Amino acid sequence: RNPAQVQEADDPDEAEDEITGERSKRMPQVCNTNYNLNPALRQNILASEYYKTLAQLTSFHELVDEIYSNVSNGRPFIPNRPGEPSSCFCLLHKAFLLHLSYKQLQ
Repeated sequence: RNPAQVQEADDPDEAEDEITGERSKRMPQVCNTNYNLNPALRQNILASEYYKTLAQLTSFHELVDEIYSNVSNGRPFIPNRPGEPSSCFCLLHKAFLLHLSYKQLQ
C-alpha cells in the first residue's frame, strides 16, 4: 500500500468492518467519562463478573452475537438481584468502548 492508503486505513475516526472490509466514520460520543451512566451503575458494571468476560469481545459482530444470546430486556439491573447490572447494560458499556461507526449502528 502507498502511504496515503496506510494513513486512511489507520484513521482513528473510522471503523473497518472485519467481514466486508468496508470503512465508515465512527459515531461521535457526546458524553462524560461515565458514558452518562449513573456512577453507581457504572461501578457495578465494571465489577461484574459477566462484564469481565466481555474483555474477549473485540469486534462489532462478536458484540451483536453476545446481545442476541444474552439480552432479554433493557433494564439496568437484574430483577430480584439488587445492584447486579444486567447483561444489556454491560454490553452497552462495552459498545461505548468499541467506538462503533454509523454504519454499524444502522
